[in-house]
Amino acid sequence: MPQRRTVLVAPAPLTLDHGGTFAGFGGDSDPFAAAVRATGTPMIITNPRLADNPLVFVNDAFCQLTGYDREEVIGRNCRFLQGPQSDPAVVDAIRAAVRQGRAIAIDVRNHRKDGSVFWNRLQMAPVHDAGGDLSYFIASQFDVTAELQRLEDLERHNADLATESARRLQAQRDSEQRLRFATGAGRMGLWDLDLISGELTASSVFRENFGRLAAEAFDLPVLLDAVHADDRRRVREAFRNPDVDGDFAIEFQIVRPDTAIGFIQMRADITRGVDGAPLRLVGVSMDISERLKANEEKSLLLRELAHRIKNMFAVVDGVISLSARADAAARPFADALRTRLFGLGRAMAYVTPPEAVGGSEVAPQTLLVLLHVLLEPYGDLDSLHRRVTVSGDDVRIGRAATTSMALIINELATNALKYGALGHAGGTVRIEMTKDGDDVAVAWCEHVSRTLAVTEVVQGGGFGSILLENAVVRQLRGQWSREWTATGLQTNLRFSQARLAR
Repeated sequence: MPQRRTVLVAPAPLTLDHGGTFAGFGGDSDPFAAAVRATGTPMIITNPRLADNPLVFVNDAFCQLTGYDREEVIGRNCRFLQGPQSDPAVVDAIRAAVRQGRAIAIDVRNHRKDGSVFWNRLQMAPVHDAGGDLSYFIASQFDVTAELQRLEDLERHNADLATESARRLQAQRDSEQRLRFATGAGRMGLWDLDLISGELTASSVFRENFGRLAAEAFDLPVLLDAVHADDRRRVREAFRNPDVDGDFAIEFQIVRPDTAIGFIQMRADITRGVDGAPLRLVGVSMDISERLKANEEKSLLLRELAHRIKNMFAVVDGVISLSARADAAARPFADALRTRLFGLGRAMAYVTPPEAVGGSEVAPQTLLVLLHVLLEPYGDLDSLHRRVTVSGDDVRIGRAATTSMALIINELATNALKYGALGHAGGTVRIEMTKDGDDVAVAWCEHVSRTLAVTEVVQGGGFGSILLENAVVRQLRGQWSREWTATGLQTNLRFSQARLAR
């Protein structure tokens, strides 16, 4: 489409008048000239018919924008607005438009008289006379620095957002890759159940846990059909109403396609709606068949061991009884020895895990009662001349903590008998329990009437120390320390009362 030309009729010779315009280009009565002079938009007119296309008109708004007086710029080319920060490519584009006598709209970075930089939105158009010849260029200029700065800030912000988004996306991909690797290496299946629609999404390992192929269709009805009939109702109800505190967790039997029986554990986080109702389960699954088999074998071994220990106590008790029948003078000693053996047998029941003894022994309800049961064989707790004393603040102890505490006390008592106070005539052991906030401190203090030789003190890091470290720190999440003094060993234990009550 041919460019539309702006025409000014009969340009007169260009001579400046006192108003800063030029004679012949409209007087005060010319509304066009008055508008150009009065507008708040910076306006200029150049004459391409003169050498170097000089400025022949500038309005006051232009002077305010650039900081130049009118007398400083009339007759000069506009290049005085260029400076070190002007883009050469933009300057070349403007020059090309002037050479070709065509309009241009472009943003150029110009410099004011004081050297400050601003973005100038230049809109320049040619003006032709009645004969079609190029007479002038008229241009408007706008300071768009703030606009472009906002645009630049926005672009920078968008670039930062894009970079951060890409970084997070990559981090998410890396995290998902690590999760897939970890769950795959651990043979853990991933699953996601929409409790509203019933849609189940399952990973390939999840399907393999149920004996299905990775590409095989697997939905909630297929999962429930795979559950053993004895557990199916319980599993269906767990999925239907998983409104529990904390995590979702369930174990059940399954029947694989080859009719083999397996055991599956499923755990999940519960996503809830604003009203607290469960909406989604997202979690992992594990085939625990081998673990349960190993636990069963371990339990069988422990039961066999406990049975043999009971038999050993029974055999020793029988031997003592038979031996005492022939010697009346030895009967009191034999009776005392049998009493101590009975006490050791009771203590052994607490040292042995519950599954090994079948839960026949009723666990003590407090730590004080447990200590009396465990230490009775070592020191006549109820006599006037007691070698072992227990005192202080009593605390509750649960079945889970009983076995670990029994191991700890049995180890300390055995060492005291072999190496410490209970192995020396007149030696004593004092156990003091003190509540301290949410904790309870247990002090095991041995005392021997004579100074122990260094060779009699066992300060090693042998199996006994390993057993104490495991029972105190790892199982009961407690703390312990010990100190050998001239009169015997002192061991300090500290536990959370809540932990002991489990």
